[in-house]
Amino acid sequence: WDHRCFFQVNPAQNERLVALALGLLAPRDQQFPVLDLFCGMGNFSVPLGLVGARVTGVEHNPHSLRYAEANCRASGLQQTRLLAGDVGHQLRRLTNRGTQFAAILLDPPRQGLGKATALLPELGPEQIVSVSCDPATHARDLRLLVDRGWHLARVIPVDLFPQTHHVESVALLERN
Repeated sequence: WDHRCFFQVNPAQNERLVALALGLLAPRDQQFPVLDLFCGMGNFSVPLGLVGARVTGVEHNPHSLRYAEANCRASGLQQTRLLAGDVGHQLRRLTNRGTQFAAILLDPPRQGLGKATALLPELGPEQIVSVSCDPATHARDLRLLVDRGWHLARVIPVDLFPQTHHVESVALLERN
């Protein structure tokens, strides 16, 4: 991997994290449209595509995006679409086009999603799975999403860094 890209350093726990997120989303059919925000190198996009979801990934880091493209090609994923650039900018483009998604998967950097939460309702998702490495920013973002019409159904901690104070959390939100 490239040092300019983010990836989870604990492979076993990352597999658990991915399985948990996919289990919460549970794509219902081969054309289940999912938006993967902050998709990185395809940590969630590739597995989602492999179970049949129609994935659109958004990533601001061009190095990570190149790996995501390579990982999608290597996995034979023809219907995965990857968009480069700022997440807020890409969200505005998608909403301006009237694009709709059944679900959104979020895995933002430590500072969280922030103001971009305001655009998510316009994309029509019934479910949001939010992954975070910072409990404080996750709580802030979850509150913003609840205030915009989702119900917080579950929050599950994942110990990616055993014997440290760091914890990853995965939340499932469902449309009210």
